[in-house]
Amino acid sequence: MSSDPFKLLPFDAGKVRTQDVVVLVVGLTAVFLFRAPYVWDLKPFWQLHIASDTSEISGKNYLPLPVVTDLDSDGLSEVIVTTMDSKIQVLVLPSHEDEDDISSTLPHIHVKKDAVLYTKSYNSSTFTFPVALGAGCDRKSTNSLDVCRQIIVVVTNNGVVQCFSDQLELLEIAVHIVPYSLDFGLVLIGGRLAKDEPPEDHLKHDHHLNTSDGLSADEVARLPPRRGRPVKTDLLSTYHFKLALHASQYHVGEVHLSSITDSLITTLPYRWQHPADTKLQTAHFVKKLPSSSIGTNQKATAGTSQPHSSRGRPNAVVIHQRKAIEVLSLDTGRRLCASYPIPKDHTSLGDVNNDNVIEHVTTFFSSEPVVQSDLTPCSAVVISGGKILFRGSVCRPASTFGSYFSSTSGEDLRVESVPVAPLVVPSPSGRSGLLSHLSGVKFRRESIRGFDSVFVISSGRLTSFGPYGEFNWQTDTRNSWEKYGVGGESQGEVFVPNIQAVSTSVGGVEDTVLVSGWKHLTLVSLKDGNVLASHSLPCVCDSPVTQGDFNNDGLMDFIVHCERSYLGFSLENRPGYWWTVVGIACGMGAVLVAFFLLRAMEELMA
Repeated sequence: MSSDPFKLLPFDAGKVRTQDVVVLVVGLTAVFLFRAPYVWDLKPFWQLHIASDTSEISGKNYLPLPVVTDLDSDGLSEVIVTTMDSKIQVLVLPSHEDEDDISSTLPHIHVKKDAVLYTKSYNSSTFTFPVALGAGCDRKSTNSLDVCRQIIVVVTNNGVVQCFSDQLELLEIAVHIVPYSLDFGLVLIGGRLAKDEPPEDHLKHDHHLNTSDGLSADEVARLPPRRGRPVKTDLLSTYHFKLALHASQYHVGEVHLSSITDSLITTLPYRWQHPADTKLQTAHFVKKLPSSSIGTNQKATAGTSQPHSSRGRPNAVVIHQRKAIEVLSLDTGRRLCASYPIPKDHTSLGDVNNDNVIEHVTTFFSSEPVVQSDLTPCSAVVISGGKILFRGSVCRPASTFGSYFSSTSGEDLRVESVPVAPLVVPSPSGRSGLLSHLSGVKFRRESIRGFDSVFVISSGRLTSFGPYGEFNWQTDTRNSWEKYGVGGESQGEVFVPNIQAVSTSVGGVEDTVLVSGWKHLTLVSLKDGNVLASHSLPCVCDSPVTQGDFNNDGLMDFIVHCERSYLGFSLENRPGYWWTVVGIACGMGAVLVAFFLLRAMEELMA
C-alpha cells in the first residue's frame, strides 16, 4: 500500500495547475458571497373572536392592545387580551397534541385563565369597557433565581383600576410598571377623558384618588402596589397639584426646557399615530447647569452638564401624548418643566444627527397650508432649531442628479386622506455599497450613528433618509389605502395605517419596518428596503400591531386587531439553500452550454 495520500485522490494531483486552484477558490468564494439570503414568511398562526352582543360602539376602537409576556417566569409567553364584554383573558397556544388539527384550519388559541372585570358605574346607562392594559413585575430581581410573577393592571373607561395576579386573582389595589421605588414597585396610571368638552376641575385636594373623578390629560397617579395610602404625605399641603397643569406658567420646582433637553433626548424618539401610542416611561433626568457655574464648581457638578446614561435610577415620568410631551417628578408628581409642544399633527421627534438638538420630522402635502415658500408638496421635511435640516420627495423616485433637475409633477399634488407619522429609528449597521464607499457616505454614517427617517404614503411607497438627508432607499409595497375614505370621512376613524420599527429576533436591534395597510401586512428591511415578507389580511387593521414572541421560537410575532377578532401571525425564516443550489445549477448549466457551443464551432471551423 502506498504511503502517498495524494495517490488516493480520483485524479492526478500532480497535474493540477495553479490556475485550477485559483478558479476553484474564486468559484467557492462567489458561491458564498452570492448565496441566497434567508427566506422570511408571515404565517397565520391563530385567531380569537372577540365580537359580542355588547359590541355596539362604532367609529373608533377603544380596546387596549394585547400584551405578550411571560407572566409566571416559566419560559413560555402568554397573550393577555381584553374584550368588549368586560372580560380579561390569558391565552396560550394549542398543545403539540393538537398540531394535527391545526394544519388544515386556523386554530383558536386556548384560554388559560379568564376573569370578569368590575364594571359598576355611577351612571347605569353608561357602557363600561376596558381602555388600558399593562403587565409587569412590581419587585426588582436581585439574582437570576428570582421568579417574577407579574401583576396585570386594567383600567376601564369609568376610571376603575383593577389589579390582578398572574392567575387573574383580583388584588387589593395597586399602565407602566417599574421595579424602582422606596420599597416596592410602582404602578403609574394616566389618561384623558375622551369628550368634546374638557372635564371640570373638581379634583379634591385630600391626597387620595377618587376613581369616579377620572384623570385629566396631565395627571399621573403614583400608587404603591397593594396599598391604599398616599406616598410622601408630608409634602407641602398648600401645594395644589392642579396648579401645575396650566400652560405657560412656571410653578414650584419647574425649570426651563433647555436645562433638561439632554435628558429629554434620551427618551426619544417620539411618535404618535393612534391613542395606543400614548405611553408612560420612567427616566433619569439631570438639570444642565450654566457654563459659569460649571467653571466655578467643577468638582461638585462633574458630569451633570453632560448627557447622562438612561440606565440611571429613574426620577421622572415622561408622558408621550398627542401633540405634547410631559415630564413629571416621580417622587412628588410635580411637573419638572413646561410641556414640550408639537405644533403639527403626524410629526415625530428625535435627535436624528446626534447634535443634542431635537429635530421635528414631518411631511408636507399640497392640501396643507404653506408654511415656507420653498417647500415642495409631497416631501419629507426635517426641521432642526427652526431651520430645515433637509427635505426630499416621498412621492417620486429619487433622481440620479439629486434635486438639480427636480420639478413639481402630478404625483406631488396627491391628497393624503389618512396621513401617517414618520418613523425615526436608529440607523442600521452594515449598510454599504460601491457608490457609498466612493462618496465617503459610508464612513460618515459609521461615525454619526444617528437615526434614519422612514416615510410612507397612501400608495404604499416607503422612503428612507439618513441622518443628514442622504437617500437610503425607496420601495413600493402592496399596503395601499388610496381609495379608502373616498365615500365619507367617518370611515377614516376605523382604519389605522401604521409603520412600526420591529426587531426580527427577540431582544435584538430594530432591523425591519412593519407596514400595516389596507388589508395587508408587509415586513421591509431597514438596511436596503427589500420586502422580506408580506401577507394579506381578511379584515381592516384598526389599531397598531402588537409585537411579541407568542410561540417561543426566538423570532418576533405579530397580533393584528380587527373589528371582531384578533389574528396572530408568526414570523418564520429559513436559509436559502434551495435557491443557492438552483443558482449554482443554472451557472454550471450555462458554462456547459457555452463549452459545447465553443467546441462545436471549433469543429466546424476545422
